[in-house]
Amino acid sequence: MWPHHILVGVGGHSISVGSDDPSVIEDLEPWRIGEARDVVDFGLWLHVEYEPESSGPKQLHALRHGSADLTRSRDSASLKTALWQVLGSFEETERPEELQIRLTPVVNGSSAVLIHPMRLEMVSERQLERSGLKAMHTFWAKADPRTGEVIVSPPLGSTADPAR
Repeated sequence: MWPHHILVGVGGHSISVGSDDPSVIEDLEPWRIGEARDVVDFGLWLHVEYEPESSGPKQLHALRHGSADLTRSRDSASLKTALWQVLGSFEETERPEELQIRLTPVVNGSSAVLIHPMRLEMVSERQLERSGLKAMHTFWAKADPRTGEVIVSPPLGSTADPAR
């Protein structure tokens, strides 16, 4: 289990967040709730010990949902950003015509495609970057079926408008 934990409420959802970094939990205090409904869980692993002499694969910092990695990186700051992006995706949609779907937006400039998270696991962040692509790690993507627009919610706590 995680050494630090908080239960937060976002968009009518109860979200359990665990981390090995107490500052993550402190940053989420404004969204703390005391009682849980159906809980969705995430973990942020930011303190990885490297073994420089090991010839095996290097452990990376990770943002996890249950037992699966949503994303892994050497850059812990990018994972904190990804956590806030994921939590922001739980905010309720303001437009009834928008659909919430369990796919990950992958963007290139102003264009986006939606990819199933399990398929995205097969491609490294480096491969995406080399192709000029960036995965917007969210739990829920939104799409407008009338216009074909993919909508990316801003990070939790942001006053920015959703990106279209």
